[in-house]
Amino acid sequence: PPPPPPSPPPAAFSAATDAGDVGPPGGKPEVMQVHMIMPDHLSAVIHGKAGVQMKQIAATVGCQVRITNRDRSRTPRIIIVGNYTQVAIVQELVRARLADALRSEGQELPEHAEVVLFVRAEAAGVVTGKQQFKLRQIKKESGAKIQLQPETIKGQRPCLLSGAFTAILRAERHVFDLVRAVPVVSPADSGPDLPRSRIIAEPILGEVVSWKGHVGWIQASEEIDHPQASAHQGHIYIHEKDVVTGGQLKAGQQVRFLVYSDFLGLGAEECFA
Repeated sequence: PPPPPPSPPPAAFSAATDAGDVGPPGGKPEVMQVHMIMPDHLSAVIHGKAGVQMKQIAATVGCQVRITNRDRSRTPRIIIVGNYTQVAIVQELVRARLADALRSEGQELPEHAEVVLFVRAEAAGVVTGKQQFKLRQIKKESGAKIQLQPETIKGQRPCLLSGAFTAILRAERHVFDLVRAVPVVSPADSGPDLPRSRIIAEPILGEVVSWKGHVGWIQASEEIDHPQASAHQGHIYIHEKDVVTGGQLKAGQQVRFLVYSDFLGLGAEECFA
């Protein structure tokens, strides 16, 4: 029999892939962007007086809050930018206002919630951990479901959190603590001249998956045991200055190289085509 059709993505995933509402990374390592996913029937609450109050509270605690425009084709969201304490205060306020609105109609606010954190690309490997150890640890200790998506949106990877609201806040604290330990990378900080440490002694084989300008990405032919190995969709950065044979590489080429790490991820050096 044919395989069953894939289950539809959660609302959080649809929100995460809407790049138009995703802002760039903040300039401070402790600051992250949080998208709260709102039920459609409660969008009027967050666009009314409660929405104005949220923005006032946000200004008081020192973070930013934006509410997406009403659009039936898109999932309503409240976008909060700040450190963990700031975004937690605003999220708790939002939940309280939504609960009040439902209670006035004789209903209760479901405990289940969905949130999207946007993790800076250079910090994604730290959140994932070696063989996804950190993700599993966060899930176990918080009780929330956590998925770090492979795609990058404006230099950030969507991290989907779902479950009981209190569990989501616990998971957020774990992610914030991990991300703030990773320095923010500006365009001037990227490139092949960052401090690096070789992580393997013998060359390995791989295939060039893409090349543009002076840089490309390699898929290693074997698993690399390193906390940053899952960053950048598991691909390894290569700059033409690290190609021993000189010149640019092409997608599909087989290569042999050593692997180093810097605070952006894994890279290839002493690369032979």
